Formats: sequence, C-alpha cells, structure tokens
Amino acid sequence: MGGPYKVVFTHTAERYAIVALDWDSKPSLGIRWFWGAKGNPCSTGYPTWFIYPSELVYSLLNGLPLDYAERRQLDRYLTGEIGGTEL
Repeated sequence: MGGPYKVVFTHTAERYAIVALDWDSKPSLGIRWFWGAKGNPCSTGYPTWFIYPSELVYSLLNGLPLDYAERRQLDRYLTGEIGGTEL
C-alpha cells in the first residue's frame, strides 16, 4: 500500500471504511471492516486492506452517497489526472 491515502466513506453502524490509495503504483480503492480486536481482513495477524479490482471500482462509487465535488475528485484521482496528495 502506498500513501497518501484518503478516507472516502465510513459506515459506523456497519463498521467499515473505504479509502482511496495507491496499490501497486496505481490509484485504487480499498475496504476494511472494523470489528473485534483486529477487524477484517488480516494477514498473519496484521490488519490489511482489501483492494477492489479496477473493474468494480465505479460500481462501488456509484452506490455511495458522495456529493458531486467529492466524486469528481475521486474520478480525477482514479483516472490519474491528479495524485493522492491532491485528494
């Protein structure tokens, strides 16, 4: 996972967060559930992020209640128009 990352959406009742981050040097989205001692997913006992496949990113974003300006910035980031520091 490469930084910087930005929290895109959190759902406190369902206890998950979605972030924009660089994965394998590409703009991506990741998700992590926060419950129990470590949350999910974990790898060898360490918290990790599940990275959405690029084919699913826009379907995910379309289902989130994001305002226009936030969504536009995420689209610009995911297409490589801006970097993570500009989110």
